[in-house]
Amino acid sequence: MSLLSPVSGLDSARAIWNQALDAYDYPYATVLALSGGDDSRAAYYAAKALGLKIDYILHVNTRTGIKETTEWVRWFAEVHTQTPYLEGDAGSVYEDYVLRKGFFGKGTGLRNSAHSFAFRLLKRDVYVRTLSKHIRKKRRNRKIFLLNGARRSESKNRFVNLVEPVRADKVKPNGQDAASN
Repeated sequence: MSLLSPVSGLDSARAIWNQALDAYDYPYATVLALSGGDDSRAAYYAAKALGLKIDYILHVNTRTGIKETTEWVRWFAEVHTQTPYLEGDAGSVYEDYVLRKGFFGKGTGLRNSAHSFAFRLLKRDVYVRTLSKHIRKKRRNRKIFLLNGARRSESKNRFVNLVEPVRADKVKPNGQDAASN
């Protein structure tokens, strides 16, 4: 495993940002998805070091984790970054699903695996609803760049699913994710 110097890491981040701009033009808003973990915080600091304007911080409370993580993200966004904060809430989706059908199963990393299903149900759908409600506001052509700290080397699932660092997700006119069933 090789370690990147801070300069080469920022060069890599800048190249990814430029790739997104070349492919999708300038966004209406840039949103940092902040889980509270080291990688999403590193993404925040890399964006700041590159001089990128972050319009919003978005956190999704899946209600499956530690309550203090969400509290810390609120503090970080509001006090440390002084960036407008959006919070998506998965509510009782996880508990409802488990009570109805049982646990998701083994997360293999394949497209239709339990991990991919849980991600869509607990995070992706909540991202789409929250961004549509607070930023798109039923208006078309509001491109949103969603920055995150995901790394391919983090896990087998990420290695399989994060082939490209820049990806466009399609959203239907009603604000629903076109990739969702």
